[in-house]
Amino acid sequence: MHGIDGRTRVIIERVEPEIDGGRYPIKRTPGESVTVEADIYTDGHDAVSAVVQFQEAGSSDWREILMEYVVNDRWTGEFTVRNLGTARYTIFAWVDHFRGWARDFAKRLTAEQDPDNTIPQEIPLQREIGARLVDDAADHAPAEDVGALQAFARRLRDPDDDPAVGLDPLLAELMFRFAPRRYATVYRHSPLSPLPAAGEGESATHDANNSPLPELGEGPGVRATPQDDERAAQDDMVRASLPITVDRVRARF
Repeated sequence: MHGIDGRTRVIIERVEPEIDGGRYPIKRTPGESVTVEADIYTDGHDAVSAVVQFQEAGSSDWREILMEYVVNDRWTGEFTVRNLGTARYTIFAWVDHFRGWARDFAKRLTAEQDPDNTIPQEIPLQREIGARLVDDAADHAPAEDVGALQAFARRLRDPDDDPAVGLDPLLAELMFRFAPRRYATVYRHSPLSPLPAAGEGESATHDANNSPLPELGEGPGVRATPQDDERAAQDDMVRASLPITVDRVRARF
């Protein structure tokens, strides 16, 4: 098991829904939604991004849904369960350097147009910083998306091009998908082993619903792993994820 890396700066707390520290699964029926909320924040003024990652019953793949900021460090995301059995979910959050750059760059562009502003905004330097972040994402993107990212990087470096290209929604989407999520935090509830997979029959699901998970380690907290270590991150998601029992009967939690 990997130790906590001091470079992981995002904190995830007060996750809902979570029953008894993850000891018991929440319950849903096929087609029902799961709304996940949490307090997510970091030190300083860096921007944060977060997703709910979930695994359907019977699937080995993890999918993700973008979480949205609500107020006072509270974030929310929603997904739908479709398969009978035991699904899982967790939260993955990181310091989003491009998002922070775009936020500050927009303020600089506004200030640059203000005739009363006397503070240099260093737009050429900021354009180069943004272009280097795009270069980094292009190095991690699949071949079919590399060209689009490289085109944005070239435009950011072109002094004759509109600097607002750095705020293009398409660029923001590409960066969210492909920029490295280094030193991300995976939410870890009380350290409990994964819930045994329940069968599709109601009796098997009943056992899973009413049996607590065996303990795995000691002390609750936040589990953090570098995104670059993909295998370790996947292992952590399995250990850290919260269970959902999906049954034919109406959910009670």
